[in-house]
Amino acid sequence: MTSRNPISRWLGLLALCCTFVALAQLRSEDEDPNFNKPLKKVIVPDDGPAGVGLNALTDLVRARNAAKHTTIKEFYSAFVVPFDRVITKTGAVQRVNPLPLVFGKDRYPDPYGVAPIDANNDVGEVVSVPLTITRQVQPFEQIALTAVDQLFKLPNSTPADKLPTMPERYAAAERLLTQVLFFHENALEQRKRTGKNWEPLKLAVDDKLTKVRMEWVQLALKQKDWPLVRELTDRFIQRYKADDKLLKELYSVRLSECEELVTSEKLPDLERVRDSLLDYESRFPNSPTDTVSRIRTKLTARANQFIEEAESKAVSNPNEARNILRNVEALDPDEARLKKLQQQLRSSYAVLVVAARRMPERFTPATARFDSEKQAVELLFEGLLESRADDKLGIVYTPALLNGKPQTSALARTVQIHERAAWSLPEAGIFDAADLLGTLKLNQSKSHLPGANLAEWYAEPSLEPANPSQLKLNFHLGHPDPRHLLSLKMLPARWLESQGKAIDDREFAAKPVGTGPFKLSPSNRTPEAGKPLPDVVFDAQAWYGRRPGRISQPHIKEVRFVHLKNIADPVAELGGDRLHIVTDIPTQELDRYSNQVQAAIVTPSTNRRIHYLAVNHRNAALQQTDLRRGLIHAIDREAILNTVFRAGKKEYHKALNGPFPANSWLVAKSASAPNALYQRDVAAAKLERVSNSSIVTILYPNDEPLAKDACELIKKQLEAVSSAGKLSIALEAVPPTDLHRRVFTEHRYELAYLSHEYASDWSAHELASWLDPKATGTDGRNCFGYLAKETTPEADDDSFRKLLGDVRSSRDPERIQTMALEIHKRFHERVPFIPLWQIDSHMAISTRLKLMVEGSSDPLLPRLLNPTTLFSGIARWRIE
Repeated sequence: MTSRNPISRWLGLLALCCTFVALAQLRSEDEDPNFNKPLKKVIVPDDGPAGVGLNALTDLVRARNAAKHTTIKEFYSAFVVPFDRVITKTGAVQRVNPLPLVFGKDRYPDPYGVAPIDANNDVGEVVSVPLTITRQVQPFEQIALTAVDQLFKLPNSTPADKLPTMPERYAAAERLLTQVLFFHENALEQRKRTGKNWEPLKLAVDDKLTKVRMEWVQLALKQKDWPLVRELTDRFIQRYKADDKLLKELYSVRLSECEELVTSEKLPDLERVRDSLLDYESRFPNSPTDTVSRIRTKLTARANQFIEEAESKAVSNPNEARNILRNVEALDPDEARLKKLQQQLRSSYAVLVVAARRMPERFTPATARFDSEKQAVELLFEGLLESRADDKLGIVYTPALLNGKPQTSALARTVQIHERAAWSLPEAGIFDAADLLGTLKLNQSKSHLPGANLAEWYAEPSLEPANPSQLKLNFHLGHPDPRHLLSLKMLPARWLESQGKAIDDREFAAKPVGTGPFKLSPSNRTPEAGKPLPDVVFDAQAWYGRRPGRISQPHIKEVRFVHLKNIADPVAELGGDRLHIVTDIPTQELDRYSNQVQAAIVTPSTNRRIHYLAVNHRNAALQQTDLRRGLIHAIDREAILNTVFRAGKKEYHKALNGPFPANSWLVAKSASAPNALYQRDVAAAKLERVSNSSIVTILYPNDEPLAKDACELIKKQLEAVSSAGKLSIALEAVPPTDLHRRVFTEHRYELAYLSHEYASDWSAHELASWLDPKATGTDGRNCFGYLAKETTPEADDDSFRKLLGDVRSSRDPERIQTMALEIHKRFHERVPFIPLWQIDSHMAISTRLKLMVEGSSDPLLPRLLNPTTLFSGIARWRIE
């Protein structure tokens, strides 16, 4: 803005225009020819006036047209089209189209070209201006900064119709500076502004914009304009996600409203207090303030008040007591007396009771060994995506820790992570990009562990500085189904690293910290020798139910694992609504369960589990290929299935003929004939060639009676095929925890009866990971030591390793299927382990348990449950 009077201004402009005309005849030879081209005039449709320049800021045009205050309307009008201001040494002033260089810092051509902009915002033809007559070129950005300062310096003596309120000024300043910054960034991108000398000006606009925004928030706080406070903090929190200092200030402003609302009698007000408090505490877990302490104390007092009211009415008016408890659940779901009262009143406190043959002891993705432990992981931890079976679509993936579906690009997925997923331990804060990156880093540092192999596919992710919750996840190789990679369970990586813990830390395994719908209950007791195993209890995680899309979930408030040995009559317990799931029913017991109507007896259609004999290739005798080939062909699998497992029901259980599940799409029909691996004569010939007599011990779990029976038959068959007593089999029953330690940790075994669950239908890729020579270390996936250097692999083993590497880098299903046939053949020749059979898993599911799924009013069919990932999607389940 200039203070020159209209006459002098007109004379100055006339002089400048005359100079332009005179100089038009004196252009230098090396002048950029583009300056000589006329520029087009652009009409802004609807709400824009004729003659607005090429880069009109249409948001400011709309704001000007909508402005009710004269001063604000004029303020916007001055900037609807970007311009720079040329000031000559005589004081003449002319608006021109923005210039690419910073006057006084960059080297300007002499003369330089400009396109004048007149009062109607018409852009004229380019003319040349000599440096000798130029005093200054004021950039659009600096002009806007000055105008903002002047807007806030209007004297109080200004007439009322010319003096906007302070909120109006802040709104106008914020809108203008936002548009100026938008213009600047676009101009840089389009090279209408060039060079590093623009950076300080950009920072000045950004700093001024931040200052205006924060002052506006403080003004709204001072005026106790709470709707405006909420609107501004919501918007600015999204803008300043990467600035912890500003975020803390914005979250603190939110808490100021809470100090007033906490005294309200209205539950929605108290819920708003609770949400604001949790937002602050989860975002800044180690930054308590006096305000936070005061609000927390008052909120707890209100919850206690409701508890006392509910206790007083529990007998005389239980319905009213239940309603009061809903207030407590909304305010303080971890209140110690709440759970007891809910159980007493049966007030929306659903308990899911699960009978397990083995009780869970380790609860983290990297340490889970047994079915019950892997099921517990589903209760406690989430991936970016979660999967479930679908009767029509096969496998369906839905967002868990993501806001919306990933964006697809070659060898990458762009994801927007959830911003309100809190860890079950307050000190761990909320799940964020640092946790995602840290999870990948921690898994990659121990990539030999089971489950950590998914992280090996990831390359270095790309971050979006302006939006820290958005990441581009890059992959080294193209997986056939990248959605499966995004199901990797996320860990509280920042907290783990601060505690110096790895992903397989035993203390972390015993006291897990997850974002899932449940958390390990503090009421759990340590088992005592000689006494029945205590129940393992998981409580609903309160913070899970406060996420958008997860409100009031999980509907089930407690999951209780009960050892099957502690239940005298599970069928009666199912009928009495004291038991809801029995996870592992042998085929021999199906008839016992099928006579009652309170539970559905199902055989899950998803079965990727194989049973096998692990072979320790570190053992000198077992390094003999002939011995391993003899073992793989000497076992009559069908005979053992009929004798031990089927109980006359031949429709169940399948003999394996290779490393993949019998019903896998990777198994050719020619290779799927029953008992094709059993070749007694071939086995006898191979064992005859073994150099020395061998005594081989088979370890098996001592808590599985059928495993004992199966191993005894395996022993008889192997010894019967071996001539002249060359092979002698010993059996050793071992507690399951000891069995896992001896096989995976100590590698102190020869043969071991185990099972393995393929996590997806891409079994060939998982086999390559399972047999990876880099995963042969302590607790590694490759417990066999197969392909490890110290086991002296042969040339054919190395060829098989290359084949596995090729399939791992393949995405085309047809090529993968072709390669799988070759893997099947080579596997029989090299025998990394000895495949046995697939055992169908049977479960009893209470008819009162409704397996609700996202986006559907129909519950999931029980047969579609995966016994290993049983509780995927449990947050939506209900007990009716």
